[in-house]
Amino acid sequence: LLSHTPLLTIQYLIALAKADGILPRGQELPAAAKVTAENAWRLKHNGMYRIPILVLSYAWADPFHPDRGGGLLKQILPILETMLEQATSPKMTGHGVNGKGNKF
Repeated sequence: LLSHTPLLTIQYLIALAKADGILPRGQELPAAAKVTAENAWRLKHNGMYRIPILVLSYAWADPFHPDRGGGLLKQILPILETMLEQATSPKMTGHGVNGKGNKF
């Protein structure tokens, strides 16, 4: 999966959205923003792997950039923050279920 599908860290996306940034092309992404086979260990939290993955599919805003003004990134910021909060919560059991038995 990691060799064919680029995964970005949610922390990078959140920081970019809060800075009113615009997601660059894949070739221009900083190495620290990418999850690779070599750094997937960073997904461990409290001794467990937390790998919630959010997949976005949407029409490009124009022929040259999918989100030229960063509007979509700003719109999904609350979703990204909620995902990070859930993934790092001590109440998580590790299988997409929180301590209350609710799936997310």
